Amino acid sequence: MTSRPLVSVWSHTTPKQTVEGILADSSRIADLKADNNGGWIQPGIQYGNHTVALRWEELILENALTGAGAEDLVQTANLQHQSSDPSRLGVVYYWQSNSNIALRVEWTQDDTLLDQDGEGSDRFALGVVWNLTQNLAFD
Repeated sequence: MTSRPLVSVWSHTTPKQTVEGILADSSRIADLKADNNGGWIQPGIQYGNHTVALRWEELILENALTGAGAEDLVQTANLQHQSSDPSRLGVVYYWQSNSNIALRVEWTQDDTLLDQDGEGSDRFALGVVWNLTQNLAFD
């Protein structure tokens, strides 16, 4: 019997966005300056056709609105998160049954969009990944 290697899988990114502009509605206007950073890291373990990974995502929001309408527009545009910087935590299981078909099961605890009570949401996803790599050209 051949032993299968246990492989550590890592991926990550850290994007940055700088925005300067004007935020307005029909009766108010404010100047907007924002330096938003974010990123995600996903460590995982792969054994044969099976992969389990943990994913953490976070946005670091630094929005600044100035002007007469700034206070009202911040709430209307939802530019400031009430408790902290928005984040997500997820766990995924991926099984590659063969080169064309895989099964993916994922749970995500999402605090990026809060409900009226200031709570995030939990999501569960189940999917089939189908990869058709043959050329379907007809002669």
